[in-house]
Amino acid sequence: MEVVIFLGPPGSGKGTQARLLSRSLKIPLMGMGDLLRNEINGQTERGQKIQKAVDSGEMPDWPLVCEIFEENLKGIQSNRIIFDGIPRNSMQIPDVMDILKRRNAAVEKAIFLNVPEIVLSQRIQQRFQCAQCGTSYSIKEGDTILCNICQGSNFVRRNDDQQEAMKLRFRVYKESISDLIGYYKDNNVLVEFDGTLPIDTVHHSILSHLKPFDYSVTAPMKKSTA
Repeated sequence: MEVVIFLGPPGSGKGTQARLLSRSLKIPLMGMGDLLRNEINGQTERGQKIQKAVDSGEMPDWPLVCEIFEENLKGIQSNRIIFDGIPRNSMQIPDVMDILKRRNAAVEKAIFLNVPEIVLSQRIQQRFQCAQCGTSYSIKEGDTILCNICQGSNFVRRNDDQQEAMKLRFRVYKESISDLIGYYKDNNVLVEFDGTLPIDTVHHSILSHLKPFDYSVTAPMKKSTA
């Protein structure tokens, strides 16, 4: 199995780009944020623990995230997949790579969307999700839209997009991203893109760096020293 990993700060557009790539290459997308929200929406015991962490701007318990990640990965029947939101820091790399190894998987590319913090703040102020199905949208003041998934008209801010939670998320991101980028760079799989460019421009740039068809698994990545 080949893996394409997206990374970038909150509001960088990595979720949007991951979904576009999934549709273009016709391969599955595993978004950890979506998986965690499914647990929350299902009101499971795991979901209650995740909700408590999200509401405070903290990351959910890592062993719990690994459990959900591996559980869902086992259900994927594909030799190529996209990850969005895992791993989030270099300390998580060994566990993620061990899970991938058990699935005979390797990282093809790590896609980093670089966006200045001032732009991120502006984007997040306009970020809402459909209250009915959870699909995310950028909505400017005065805009009236319908969700193109469920046709809902009620949009709300995500709990983790509230001001105090966002400050903490940015701080955690800054503390973690440098080592993570360094790890992928050392393994020659990192590709950086300007996330401030138009969505279609970024998407086509990403496509140009990836092979369009499935192919055999490459050699495993180096072990993290973290």
